[in-house]
Amino acid sequence: MHGQAEQVQVEGAQFEVQDVAGGRGLRGERGCSPARGDGQRHRTNDGGGNSVFVHQRPGNDAGRHELSVLNGEPEDAERSGEGSLSEGSAASASTPKATRTSETAERPLRAVTARFAAALLAAAAAVAATPPPYRPPFGAWSRANRGNPVLEPQRSGLEVSGVFNPAVIKDGDRYVMLYRAQDAQKTSRLLRATSGDGIHFVREAEPALVPEAEYERPGGVEDPRLVKIGETYRLTYTAYDGKDAQLALATSPDLRRWERRGVIMPAGRGRWNVHWTKSGAILDERVNGRYWMYYMGDAQGAYDQTGVAWSEDLLHWTEALDAPILPRRRGRFDSRVVEPGPPPVLTPEGILLVYNGADDRLVYRTGWALFDGKDPTRLLARSDTPIFVPERPWELVGQVPSVVFVEGLVREGPRWLFYYGAADTRVGVAEAFTRKESR
Repeated sequence: MHGQAEQVQVEGAQFEVQDVAGGRGLRGERGCSPARGDGQRHRTNDGGGNSVFVHQRPGNDAGRHELSVLNGEPEDAERSGEGSLSEGSAASASTPKATRTSETAERPLRAVTARFAAALLAAAAAVAATPPPYRPPFGAWSRANRGNPVLEPQRSGLEVSGVFNPAVIKDGDRYVMLYRAQDAQKTSRLLRATSGDGIHFVREAEPALVPEAEYERPGGVEDPRLVKIGETYRLTYTAYDGKDAQLALATSPDLRRWERRGVIMPAGRGRWNVHWTKSGAILDERVNGRYWMYYMGDAQGAYDQTGVAWSEDLLHWTEALDAPILPRRRGRFDSRVVEPGPPPVLTPEGILLVYNGADDRLVYRTGWALFDGKDPTRLLARSDTPIFVPERPWELVGQVPSVVFVEGLVREGPRWLFYYGAADTRVGVAEAFTRKESR
């Protein structure tokens, strides 16, 4: 996560935790000498005008740390070449004021107390053993299709008002997209398009799902998420009767014939979500013998936040917590809305959920959250800043301005494709690639 640097205090001296070659280390308040090779070297001021270095090679125990004491100002030491000191070497010939000692040396430390040295070594060892902050497995996002939408609304018919908020899944060698389309009366249907490359889509004439049930009329069926578990495709969507939006489910063996399973999270009946329910993102494998779903509920005060529910049969769902698992955060990009994006992904580090956040001005941006892979109700990390924001004119202007809203995800090898609605009017796709350290 991003944010203020982690701080450690040792014997009254303030240190900043930094990632360096070979692990993590401490940076002192008077500056830092970066690691050389695979070692770590960090400097602080001991209060007596001297610079203290802590240098550890990976694989060595705490007793093998090396302390170097240099008289004079830090900038003088830097100009003298102190950065070239390494474990087991004598002081550089270009630094006549430098002396070196270690835990086993008989010569006492000059201007550094044993208490300070011991505390500093202990703190450095503890920090080095602490894992670095989590980063998602994918790198920076970029807009595919040369920065243009992959679907735009037609001038008449079922999608004249807009096409947006798509779910996409790979079926054999084809990408199948179910997207929300609005007609002139703002009634929503789920239409279908297919692609061979995940970028260029061809519409199909027959809608995938139209409002038929009482709980779907007159508002329609909205905002799909798709997941395949076993041989069955499961579609969560928002059913809107003009009064309440409720999270509903349909299933299919082939992405064409859909059977309604009804409302799975009724509006106004939750333990904390007292109004609408939407945006069900189901993990496609069991954890602790259960299936898990992240969803959006309306909390008191008209704030949309993310909750978590579990099921043993994928049909009947039970809220897992008495409060949102991802609450809104004042002053952040998700201060007003925290809504799940595509189905979450189980990674070696945990369950990764990409989500949609909106601030008090209802500008929608994209964030991520990481949950414990053995306990989906335990939040491990969360983005402090968004990873994707509305920038292009077609993301800034439309039915709802300044919106990127991610609902679809397809992974193929190192490539991640994220499908999103833009300004509630168009469909875009962003791509990212797996970081080298995550491969």
